[in-house]
Amino acid sequence: MEKKSPTQLALIGVVLSLPAALIVVTGLAQGLLGFHQLNDALDAAFEKVSVLRALIHPVVVVGGLLTALGLNALSVLKFTFVPEDGTLVGVLRAKNRFLNLATMAIAGLLLAAILVYAVGENFRIIPR
Repeated sequence: MEKKSPTQLALIGVVLSLPAALIVVTGLAQGLLGFHQLNDALDAAFEKVSVLRALIHPVVVVGGLLTALGLNALSVLKFTFVPEDGTLVGVLRAKNRFLNLATMAIAGLLLAAILVYAVGENFRIIPR
């Protein structure tokens, strides 16, 4: 297997983040802007072409985001341990690769949006 360039990894990360972006954008358009047409069109497309339903499966959505984060983190981040004055110091270095860092940021924000929605939708605070 050939080694992928950082640009290829960023592109793969963007493609893996698309299903999550689709869900988050349509959800925000409906929830914040009251724009139901986008969500209705997406539902109609999933009804007509059942293969598309695989795109919104939780394993595909969350797995794609985690894979995008992991692939781009491997090309950007380096973690080492350095002995210093009798202690062990951890050092995290990030290379200045804009596309990979942007892909990581987008995937991280999408993952955070989905997790915040999941917690907010499924847990209720009950006053006592």
